[in-house]
Amino acid sequence: MTAQAGRKAVHSTDKHVPSQLACAALLQVQGKSVLQSRKALPDSSSDADAKYHFFVYDIESTGFSPTGDRIVEIAVQDLASSLEYSTLVSCAPCRVHQGAYQTHGISTKQSHDHGLPFKLVASEVVQFISNSTKPGATAVLVAHNGNTFDNRMLTAEFKRCSMAVPQTWHWLDSLPVARHLLPQLKRHSQAELRAFFELPPPAVAHRAAADVAVLAEIIKGLAKVAGVDMQGLMTLACPRKCSGTFEAYQGLELKEHQDKKVLYMF
Repeated sequence: MTAQAGRKAVHSTDKHVPSQLACAALLQVQGKSVLQSRKALPDSSSDADAKYHFFVYDIESTGFSPTGDRIVEIAVQDLASSLEYSTLVSCAPCRVHQGAYQTHGISTKQSHDHGLPFKLVASEVVQFISNSTKPGATAVLVAHNGNTFDNRMLTAEFKRCSMAVPQTWHWLDSLPVARHLLPQLKRHSQAELRAFFELPPPAVAHRAAADVAVLAEIIKGLAKVAGVDMQGLMTLACPRKCSGTFEAYQGLELKEHQDKKVLYMF
C-alpha cells in the first residue's frame, strides 16, 4: 500500500507503526493495521472552534455490488492532523473478482491471509474517528464518488456485522462538488482532478492509502477554487447525515439545487 509520491510508504501487512499522536494506542495489539502520520497542511478544519472535522477515506473491494462483494482494503485520513488509519481487510469466504484484482492488485490470498476481519476494522475505524474528532465538531467522511460506491459498500459491511454506522457521521461526496466547481472539465474522475491540480501521481494506483493521499489534496484544491476554506466548503456542499442502515441508500439519487449554489449529497 504505497502513498503518494514524496510521502512515506505504508504497508498494511507491516507491524503497527507507533505514534505519539492522539489515538496512538488504538492498535497496540494488532499486527496488520497501521496508523501513519502525514505532514499536516494548513487547514481551518484544525481550528478549535471548527464545526466540521473532515476525514478522507477510500476503499478497495472484490467487486462493485454492496450486497454481493466485500471490502479488501480501507484507508482513512484525518485532514486536521494528517494521521491515517489503513489496513487490508479479509473478504473471506468471498473471492476477489479478476477485474477488481487487475485494478487494485489485491489477490484473494492476500486478503484472506493478511486482512483483518471487517468487524474488527469497523470497531477500529469508529474508534479512530471518534478519538480524532474535536469536541463539538461533526465528523464528515469524504469519498470521491462515495454516494455511488464507497458509502454503500461501507454501510453494507457494517450491516453484515450487525453494526450501525454512527449516526453522528456525515457523508460528503467530492464528485458532485467537483462537477459543480469545475464545469469546464469533461470528466471529474480522481485521475482527471489530480491532473487539473497538477498533483504528482501515486506510486501505486488504486490502492486505498495512495488514493486517500491524493484525494486529501484534491478536496483542499476544490475549496481554493471555491474561494473558501474547508469549513466554508460546507456552504456549497451539504453533507448527508449517515442513516446507519444500508436500506436508506437504496434508490437514492444525486440531486442539485436549482439555484446551483447548494449541492445536496443524497
